[in-house]
Amino acid sequence: MNQTDVKTNDPKALHETLRQIPYNLFAIGVGSSGGEENAFIGSWVTQCSFDPPMLAIAVQKDSKSYQLIESDGVFSVNLLSKDQEEIARKLVRPQHRVDDKLEGVSHRSGVTGAPILNLCLSYIECRVVDTLQTGGHVLVVGEAVNAEQNSDEEPLTCADIGWHYAG
Repeated sequence: MNQTDVKTNDPKALHETLRQIPYNLFAIGVGSSGGEENAFIGSWVTQCSFDPPMLAIAVQKDSKSYQLIESDGVFSVNLLSKDQEEIARKLVRPQHRVDDKLEGVSHRSGVTGAPILNLCLSYIECRVVDTLQTGGHVLVVGEAVNAEQNSDEEPLTCADIGWHYAG
């Protein structure tokens, strides 16, 4: 039997175990200053290289946000504080239901043109260097080109607001 033939014998155990993985919540800014912009809540974010510094984010394949990443080749990762639950709840909704998700959220264009939340704890701007199709999401790898730290408060997590992410 090769590894591709191996299946979990308990889907419920897998689901519950995946729910135990801790996730921070990030506002991912997409689009550029010359055109349409958007932001969404991402929890699948990780550093994937030291030299050069790179981040990997998972983006829903059929989303408007992924279309903007494809066309503009930039994104920002904005860390939210524990008191920014309201922003997270606004940005988690699909764009087709909210239209301008950044309306009422104080933001500006960064050096890449990607939206930066003015009140975030810190942010990193990235230029896309690679993508990998992974089921319903695309893994987007970006090289960090700009960053700023505004506060050393604790970041917002899924557990803080009772959210879980599991397949």
